Amino acid sequence: MDCLSLGKAISRIEPMIDLVTDELCFTHGQWESKIWLVEKLEQEIQRHNLDFSDTHVLGSWLGLLGMVMYSRGFPFKHLHNYDLSERSLEKAKMFLDSLRVTGRLTQTQQDVNSLTYANDNILVCNTSIDNIEGSEWFDRIPSGALVALQTRSGNNINDEVNVCNSLTEFKWQFPLKDVLYLGSKYFSYPEFSYYRYMLIGIK
Repeated sequence: MDCLSLGKAISRIEPMIDLVTDELCFTHGQWESKIWLVEKLEQEIQRHNLDFSDTHVLGSWLGLLGMVMYSRGFPFKHLHNYDLSERSLEKAKMFLDSLRVTGRLTQTQQDVNSLTYANDNILVCNTSIDNIEGSEWFDRIPSGALVALQTRSGNNINDEVNVCNSLTEFKWQFPLKDVLYLGSKYFSYPEFSYYRYMLIGIK
C-alpha cells in the first residue's frame, strides 16, 4: 500500500476510533464511579462544613464528572477542566455549555504534571490516575486543598499505566493530612472485572 492509500485508509478509520473512545467515557463503570465520587464529596463537604472556590478536574476527558456535578447542583464556583486532548476538551465544552455561557467553565489543554494553582482554597479531582504516568501532578497540588482521587486495579485489557493493587497502596501512594473518606467499589462485567478505589481528604 502506497503512502496516499495508507493516508486515506487512516482517515476513514480515525472517526471510528474516536467514536469508540467517546463511548468508553459513558460506560456503566464511568457513570457509577463519577456519581459515587460526587455523592461522597457532598456528604463530606456538608459534614465538615468545607468551603472552596474553584474545582479543578485533571484528565477531564469529555467532561463527565463536570456533567454529574452540574446536574446535582454541586457547590463549585468555577470548573476548570484539564486534558491533553484538544478534541476531548471541545466535546466537553459542548456538554458543559450551561457552565460555559455563564462564565463558569475554563478548558485547558495541558499536561497535568506541569500544572500550577493560584491558591490553596480549591477542590482538585483526578479520576484518571490509572491513565496518567507519574505522580508529579499530586506533588503540585497545594497543601490545604481538598482532593478527591480515584484509580483502579488492573485487568490487562485497557490502557491503564498507573494502577493500584489495594486501598492500602492507594492511601500510601497519595498521602493526605486528613483522610475524610477511603473506599472501594467492585465492578464485574462478562468481559472483565476490577476494583475502583477512592480517596477524599485534605492534602
